[in-house]
Parts: sequence; structure tokens; C-alpha cells
Amino acid sequence: MDDVYTDNYPNALNAQILVARGNAFLQLGLPDEAKQEFFDAIKLDPSQTDPYLGQATIFLSQKKFSESLAQVYKAKKSGQDNPSIWYAEGAIEHAQGRVKNAMGFYQKALKLDDKHYSARLAIAGIYMAQDNLEGASAELSALFEKHPENPQLPYMLAIVAAKNGDVVKARERIVESKVLLDRLPKSACSW
Repeated sequence: MDDVYTDNYPNALNAQILVARGNAFLQLGLPDEAKQEFFDAIKLDPSQTDPYLGQATIFLSQKKFSESLAQVYKAKKSGQDNPSIWYAEGAIEHAQGRVKNAMGFYQKALKLDDKHYSARLAIAGIYMAQDNLEGASAELSALFEKHPENPQLPYMLAIVAAKNGDVVKARERIVESKVLLDRLPKSACSW
């Protein structure tokens, strides 16, 4: 992947390329390689938030909460009011069991971007854990409205319906999820 990075691009663009590479390494389960890409991106352009958030994700996965939070604070210093910053801080709080704080950060992310998938999904998860099925259903339905192609969402809504005792609705949602899964190319389901 080194040939993608070139001195012919401005530093800001090279930093974005490095962040993309870092995220790819994260998805491949290679956090050490990802960390280096994020570090290099920060050296090139310390004003961008994404490399700090990438490092925060790595530290969070290692349960290094203070290090993760330090990266989030660095991202905040960039002056950008990026909803992903608030989501990341919520995820750190959530991982430490501070659900009320996490909820506040997730809601701040949604206030900045009501389509922020991860924040809304995290809130739905909190509601499910608290047995607030009405809240979970509302969040999942809002997500499904914005992401109608996602087969995961009707399945989650089926779980909520089943917990509510609505077997008919649960079955309908499972069928809906299957229809969406069937539309995916086989290569997308090769796990």
C-alpha cells in the first residue's frame, strides 16, 4: 500500500490517505499497523480529527481508557464539532459502565448529526439493556428509516417485538431481514 502515499499530494490529503489505510488495517485486525498509520497522519496534519479517533478506537479495544480518552481530547482541540468525537467519548464511558454519561455523549453526537448510525445504535443498545423496549424500538425504527437496506435493523426490531410478546411482528421483521439479506451479493456473505 506504500505506493498510494505520495509526496505529490498536499499534507492534508496524504493524512486522509493514511487514515483510510489505518482504518483498513483495523478492519483486518491489525491494530499495530493501524496505529502507525494514524501516528503518521497526525505528523502530517495534526489538525485532523480522524487519526486521533482511530487511535482512540485502538486504545479502547485494548481497554486503555485513559489513553483512548486522551486521543479524543486531542481530536476535540482541532475545533471541529465532529459527531464522531462525541460518539467516541460515549463509547469510552459505555465501556466503563458509565451508561448515563455515555448516553449524554451519544445524544450530543445525534444532535450534531441525526443520521449518526453508531450513536443511534448504541442508544438502542442501552435501551435494550435497560428493558426500555419502546425507546429501543424508536431508535431502531429511526435507523431503519434512514438505512432501509440494512438487514441487521429489521432483525433487531424482531428481537424487540419478540420481547414485547408480538410474535407476528417479530416474524414479519425476520422475513424482512431475510429479504434484505437475499439481495446482498453472495460475496458479501462469505463469512
